Amino acid sequence: MSERVYRPTQAQLELRKLIRDKTRVLAYGGSRSGKTFELCRTIAVLAFRYGGRYAIFRRFYNAVRSSVFSDTFPKMMELCFPGYVYDVNKSTSEVYFPHNGAEIDFVGLDDDKRVEKILGREFATIYFNECSEISFSSIEIATTRLAQRRFDANGKHLRNQLLFDCNPPGKNHWSYRLFVE
Repeated sequence: MSERVYRPTQAQLELRKLIRDKTRVLAYGGSRSGKTFELCRTIAVLAFRYGGRYAIFRRFYNAVRSSVFSDTFPKMMELCFPGYVYDVNKSTSEVYFPHNGAEIDFVGLDDDKRVEKILGREFATIYFNECSEISFSSIEIATTRLAQRRFDANGKHLRNQLLFDCNPPGKNHWSYRLFVE
């Protein structure tokens, strides 16, 4: 039985370069193009290196829980970081990295209680999955939580980042106006 090896696509490699250079990045493309996988990998790499708290938001909690928390994220961990032991809290949809206490929260923006919960927290990096489904007002509220300062073991500061992905939206959508225009 051969082990599967993760080999990023050219588009994923280009996305990595954007993430290294920018503080706000939109990955867009068709379904199954690897956007969510690569952005989850990015969040994991940052959490490994800097510790801290990270958030992955989607419009509906059930969607982030079923598609990212229960499917893409564990598949990414298995392919990119085989054998790495991490803790999963299924009742709160959170992942913990025991070696440094890093936490990744998977949050839906469809419930006032969940939105209230994030208002009391700070995050080092925020990722909006399928942002074309999220209202700009929800993006603005969640963005106010991008405030956690983190440093790696060598004292290098992590730049706070906002990461977005979506299938290409129409020209009237806020993401088109913000990133393309």
